[in-house]
Amino acid sequence: VVWQFWPPSCGAAFVCEISSTRSRAIMADMSRTASMGRMSQPVIKMPQDNSLVVGFLEHSPSHYGEEVTFASILPPAFICAIISMIWSIHFALHLQPLLQMRLPHHMQNEDDLQRGWRELLISQTLVFLVLTCYARAVLTAPGSVPNDNVWRLGACGTGSVIQLPATQEVKVSGERRHCKWCLKYKPDRCHHCRVCKNCVLKMDHHCPWIMNCVGFGNHKYFYLLVVYTVTACGFIAYTQSESVRRCSIEEMPSSKRFLLVLGMVFASIMATLMLAFLAFHTYLMLSGMTTIEFCEKNTARRPGIPSVARRGANYDKGFFGNIRATLGPRPQFWLLPICPPDGDGMSFSIACPTKPSTLAGESKREGSCVGTRGSGAGEAETDPEWTGRRSSIQQPSFGKH
Repeated sequence: VVWQFWPPSCGAAFVCEISSTRSRAIMADMSRTASMGRMSQPVIKMPQDNSLVVGFLEHSPSHYGEEVTFASILPPAFICAIISMIWSIHFALHLQPLLQMRLPHHMQNEDDLQRGWRELLISQTLVFLVLTCYARAVLTAPGSVPNDNVWRLGACGTGSVIQLPATQEVKVSGERRHCKWCLKYKPDRCHHCRVCKNCVLKMDHHCPWIMNCVGFGNHKYFYLLVVYTVTACGFIAYTQSESVRRCSIEEMPSSKRFLLVLGMVFASIMATLMLAFLAFHTYLMLSGMTTIEFCEKNTARRPGIPSVARRGANYDKGFFGNIRATLGPRPQFWLLPICPPDGDGMSFSIACPTKPSTLAGESKREGSCVGTRGSGAGEAETDPEWTGRRSSIQQPSFGKH
């Protein structure tokens, strides 16, 4: 039987063989999964050796990031509107009066003029960095698992021997981590995003405000976006407070007075909220963790899960090592949206090296299949997303089922 299907916007080439005695159970499991919307309906063909062959046609994701819909565009549109409003009010009602462009030179106040040019240079530089980091965070792919045969579930067929990349993380059951939607093995720190419908390398979280996942490829740009948003909003709110104070004692149209107060309030709120967010992500960066790993290690204990297994792998490289892992290897470029960190996003060194789940030279004979008891649809529905360190969990047995 040749069964052709693939998850929406994801996919892999997958071929395996099952004895005829288990065909009906496997077909029922896969039909149930197809009815849930993860797969298309099957196309069946029986070979002469009375065995069941299940095939997945290769289908690469056509895009990264969240699918573009009206609902998904609203958060980025709201952010752009807030940025435009704060910048416009600050430039038109605060900077231009300080620059005194409509007054003759002999009537200009030199102190206000110098302060105006100084604040203009700083504010426009910060706004430019905010917009650049925002664009790069939105447009840069966070990284996904490659379509190489070594990462695909059963891509080499039954009985073939393939080299498995070394990993530190395994599932709670001790099996090698794999994605039940993309049908691929997961590298360390990789997680599936159900919004983007893709496995994201070193996934931190999905951010609707940038309509993209925060992962290995754009983590630096996202962090700098938060840094410069806090700095720009704080600077604008602080400098604009002088104009707000002045408008309370000078005659001014009520509309301008309202807009000055509105701009300062919005800038203050943005700076305060993003400051807490920045503090949290700075803590994660200096600890060598992502948001998902932080939640995994601090979530409430689940019944039946060993406490030692919950610690997972430790990717802490020390103060400067953790900064380089996020902001790149060159300190002179740490605060610029260029020079991302080195690496491929699929292999990471750990603080206390342990025996990896699959050594680089270890081979595996492909024989397991989606639908079998060990890795079927039933287990996939209840399998927890978080993982543990290889040495903390029982060693899996890789063999032909």
